[in-house]
Amino acid sequence: QRGSFIAYQELMTTINAHNNNQFPMLEETDFSITLTDQGSDLFGGIHLVDYLENFEILEPNAYETKEKLGDLSGDHNCNFFTNDSVANRTRVLVLADSYVNHYILDELSESFYELVCIHADRTADFAAIIETYQPDIVIHENAERADRYHIVTQTAQTLFP
Repeated sequence: QRGSFIAYQELMTTINAHNNNQFPMLEETDFSITLTDQGSDLFGGIHLVDYLENFEILEPNAYETKEKLGDLSGDHNCNFFTNDSVANRTRVLVLADSYVNHYILDELSESFYELVCIHADRTADFAAIIETYQPDIVIHENAERADRYHIVTQTAQTLFP
């Protein structure tokens, strides 16, 4: 989770650099960070220690509003968050794989008024997704082992010639 926290901060730094630093970014002090020993025992008596940091947002403000997903509300790979506590009214669309869903979705949802996350396997529906959710910012995260980039690029060129 340390790596995902760093990825979140880098992503927010980049977004803020293009948007006059208007979006709040969580800092390490916004989390309860605990250590869990994920090590293993060998030969019944030797324990190899391997600590894992667990990050939990101390005061989360974003809440899931799955009903706003419309037709996608039954898809467990799609999420919609609303955060009434932020000063911005920015809508963000995240096309992502399981990395974002498991590691930085909660953090991202704390920075924007509305955030919809749709699994990147749905990039073939990219134009319809853009039309439905009307995002101000689109974040496309993709593991290097899956080639989905061309669909997003082609659709973006069609929508924004």
